[in-house]
Amino acid sequence: ELIERIALGGMAEVWRAQSQTTDGVTKVVALKRPLARYAADEDFRKMFIDEARLAAQVSHPNIAQILDLGEVDNRLYIAMELLDGVNLRELSQLHTTRKQAIPAQLTAYIIAKAAEALHAAHLARDHRGNSLGLVHRDMSPHNVILTRDGDVKLVDFGIARAEQRLSQTQAGVVKGKVRYLSPELLKGHEASPQSDIFALGLIMAELLSGEQVINGANDLENFKLISTIRPTELIARFSSSLAPFGAVLLKMLDPEPAKRFTEAEEIAEQLERYLIEERGI
Repeated sequence: ELIERIALGGMAEVWRAQSQTTDGVTKVVALKRPLARYAADEDFRKMFIDEARLAAQVSHPNIAQILDLGEVDNRLYIAMELLDGVNLRELSQLHTTRKQAIPAQLTAYIIAKAAEALHAAHLARDHRGNSLGLVHRDMSPHNVILTRDGDVKLVDFGIARAEQRLSQTQAGVVKGKVRYLSPELLKGHEASPQSDIFALGLIMAELLSGEQVINGANDLENFKLISTIRPTELIARFSSSLAPFGAVLLKMLDPEPAKRFTEAEEIAEQLERYLIEERGI
C-alpha cells in the first residue's frame, strides 16, 4: 500500500509504503519503482532487477537492506528499509543555511562508515563464493544517508558495475554524476574500487569545507576540473578545514588509481584512529 511519495528522480520514484505479511504483521518500508514511462523499457527493467539482486547479496549495517523485489500491474518495485534521516547534500545545505561548519569529527565518522560499506560491497561474494566484482559507481552526497539514530547508510546501486550484471554498460558510456566521477571513468576506463574511493574523497572534502569541490557551471567544465585535479592545490585552497585530513585526502584523490588506497577499509582505519585521538582515548 503506497502512503506518500518521498523522492522523485529522472527515471524512478520512491514511496513510503506499508506491507503486510500473511500473518498480519505490518511493516513500513521505502518502495522504489520506475516512472510509468520506463516501466516497459527492457533495458531499464534489467538494470532495476540488477540493483535489487546485487544489493541484496551485500549484508552490512551501513548498506540499506533490500527486503523484496516484485511486480504489480507490469511495474517492478524494490522494497527496502525506510531510512529516517537526511542525505549528505541535505546535511550540507542545512549547515550552510545555519552558517555552521559540519564538525570534523562528524565528517570523519560519516566517511569512515561509508568506507566500511564500500569495502563490504567491493569484497562481496555470491552464495557460491564467487566475487561479485561490485563497484557502486555513483558515489555522491545524495546516496549516503545519515539517520536520526546516527546510522550511516549507503544506498542506490542502480548503476553499479558488477561482473554478474544482467544489463551491461556500453563501452565509452559515462554513467553517474559527472561532478563525482574519477578521472579514469571520464576517460572511459573500467570502474574499480578506486573509482568509488576517489568519489568518497570529494564528498569528504565537501563536508569539511562546506563547498562543492568540483563546481563548474556545466558538465563540460566539471569534466575539465576533474581531469586536471591537483589534490595538493585543493587541500591548500581549503587548508584550515582539510588540514587534519590532508594525508588521507591526498591518497583518496590521487589522479592515478594505482596510487589511491588499495581498499576502502584503510580509509576507515585512519579516520577511526583520528576519532580515538580526538576523544583522548
